[in-house]
Amino acid sequence: MTALTVYWLTPVTALSPATLGAERIKLNGEDAETFRRAMHAIHPRLLLSFKSALLLSDEEDVCGAQGDEDSLDLESEGPIVFDGGSRQLSHCAEAFLDRLPDPAEAAALVRAAEPALKIELQRPPFDCWLEAAALWWSQGYRVMLLKEE
Repeated sequence: MTALTVYWLTPVTALSPATLGAERIKLNGEDAETFRRAMHAIHPRLLLSFKSALLLSDEEDVCGAQGDEDSLDLESEGPIVFDGGSRQLSHCAEAFLDRLPDPAEAAALVRAAEPALKIELQRPPFDCWLEAAALWWSQGYRVMLLKEE
């Protein structure tokens, strides 16, 4: 992972139309990779990552928009809705969202692993990230990591 890589802990608040929640959390540096590995140790699919550049599509058979002007601004405020008009979700992003774990299943996995997680991730910023993800799962949202390079 290079110094330019940024991850966003992101709730998916709706699947139709696909909506990324407004409470995206920016994760920088090696801490993001440590957090991802801890979640992966609980279950390999618990917190999947996806390149943000591949979310948008401007052609039916292409994964990712072709021009820089079509990139997403994950730092913008508010939810990001893929309405099929101004924001078209790519087919590979659709497939990715379908593979995210069910929120109830993810919440149960985290609850079962909580004692070990509290030891491993009890210091900032990990504790806040884990708390946010657990809250989103309990609210019925899917959770993912978006990777910006």
